[in-house]
Amino acid sequence: MIDDAGSTLTAELSAYHPLWHLKRINWLEGFGASVPEDEPITTRVFLIDTGVHVGHPYLSKAIDAQLAIDFSALPFGLRYVDGINKPIEFDPEILDHLPLSANDKATISQLMQRASGKLCKAPLETALHTAFPSHGTACAGLIGARMPGFFTDPLPSLTDGKPALAVPYWGVDPLSTIIPVSTSLNPTPGQLILALVYALQNQADVIHLPRGISVAWMSDNGEYDNPGLSLKTDQDEAEWEALEALLFAISRTVPIVCAAGNSGENSLAYPANLSLEDKGENGIISVGALSSAGFRSSYSNYGPGLTVVAPSDDATVFNRYQIRINELGRRYRLHDYAGYVGAGLPRVDFSREAILSTDIPGQNGYTGYSPLGYDEDDDTFAHANDPLQGAFTLFGGTSAASSIVAGVVALMTRRAKMKGQILSGPQLKQILRATARGTPADTKADDINGDKASLELLFGSGLVDAGKAVGKIGA
Repeated sequence: MIDDAGSTLTAELSAYHPLWHLKRINWLEGFGASVPEDEPITTRVFLIDTGVHVGHPYLSKAIDAQLAIDFSALPFGLRYVDGINKPIEFDPEILDHLPLSANDKATISQLMQRASGKLCKAPLETALHTAFPSHGTACAGLIGARMPGFFTDPLPSLTDGKPALAVPYWGVDPLSTIIPVSTSLNPTPGQLILALVYALQNQADVIHLPRGISVAWMSDNGEYDNPGLSLKTDQDEAEWEALEALLFAISRTVPIVCAAGNSGENSLAYPANLSLEDKGENGIISVGALSSAGFRSSYSNYGPGLTVVAPSDDATVFNRYQIRINELGRRYRLHDYAGYVGAGLPRVDFSREAILSTDIPGQNGYTGYSPLGYDEDDDTFAHANDPLQGAFTLFGGTSAASSIVAGVVALMTRRAKMKGQILSGPQLKQILRATARGTPADTKADDINGDKASLELLFGSGLVDAGKAVGKIGA
C-alpha cells in the first residue's frame, strides 16, 4: 500500500497543514518502513493517564477496550462497565525475572494481591460528560489515531476538496494498538505500580507516561506531597521506592517514554529525570518540546538526562531574560507589551503553531470548547466546520511531544519484529539518540532563566527523526 500511495501521501502532507508535526519528524519514511508486506504485526502501546474516550471514531479501531483498565478511584477517573466486570488477576511470577530487591518485590506483591482495578470492554456513556479523559484522548490520538477509511484503496484525498471526512487525521503509528490504563489525576505510587505491572504482564511494547508525577516526599526540606492528604507513612515511602525500582527494571526490557515537564525549569520532571544513567543503563526516554520555529518551547523543561525533543506548541514569555510574544494574538493587543518591544530585551521568535489531536466532543473536552468554541488568542471561532462537534483540539506541552515520540518508538518496535529482532529499552533509546537531528537548522538555542544552556541541555540529542530511527533497525 505504501509503495503505491507513497507519492500521494507525500503530496498530501506537503499541502495539509494540520499534520505539520508529522512532516517535521520525517514521518512518511518511518511509517513506510514499518508496514509489513503480508501478515499484520501488532505493536502494543500502554498509555498511563487519566483515561481515553474509546468511542472516538478516530480511536475506536486503535484501542483495545477489552484490555483497558482503571486503577483510579471512580470519581477521579474514567469509569468502565460491561455487566461482567471481574477483578484483575496478576501473575505472581511476573516479578521473578526483574532485577528488584526483596523489599521492593514484597511491596509490589502486596499491591498486586489487593489490586482493585477492573477489566472492562467499554466505558459508560457518561464518560463523554467528564473532562478527565480529555488529556489521555489527545495523547492517544497523536500516538495512533486511525482516520476511518485511511487503509483503503485508493487512499482518501486531503487536497482535492472532497476528502472522505471533513477532518483528515492520523497518528504517528495508526497500525499500533493502544491500551488505556487509567489512574487518578494525581496518582498514588500504588496505582502507578499496578499500571506498570499490568502493562508488563500484557506484553507491552511501549509504555507512555505523558504526565509528571509529584514526588515531594524525596525532598530534603521535610515536605511531603500525599495525593490522599494523609500523613506520611513507612508504607508510602516503601511504595515510592518500589515504583522507582520498577521503572528502572521494566525499562531495561520495555521502553518507557516520559514527558520532560512544562514548568520551564532546568531539571526534568519525575519520572523523566530517571533517564540519567547514574543508576545504570535504562530505557527511560525523556522528551522535551520544540516549537515550529525551532526553539525550545518556552515552558519545556530541559537539562541533564533529556533524550530527544519533538514538535509541540509555544507559550508567551515576558521577563528580564527574553520576550517571546504572539504579536498577532488578542492578549498582545489588550496589554501594553508594545511599549517594551525594542527596549533591548532578547527577542525569541514566538511560534503560533499547535498540535492537532483528538478530543472529547463538546465543552467538556481538553480545551473546554463548545461545538463552536471561542479562541481568545486569535480571536476566531474554533471547530466551526467540524462535523464531529469539537472532537478535535489544539494540543501541546511535553505531553504532546512525548506522545509523538511514543508513536515513533512503536514504529521502531514493529520494524524490529519485522526483522526478527528483539530490541531492549536501552537499545531503542540509543537509536533515537543516534538518529536525532541536533543541527542549528532544526534546533536553536535561547536564554532562559539566565542560563546559557548548551544545545545538548536544551534538546538532548535533538529533534526525533522517525525515518532515520526506523531505518536504522535491520539496516
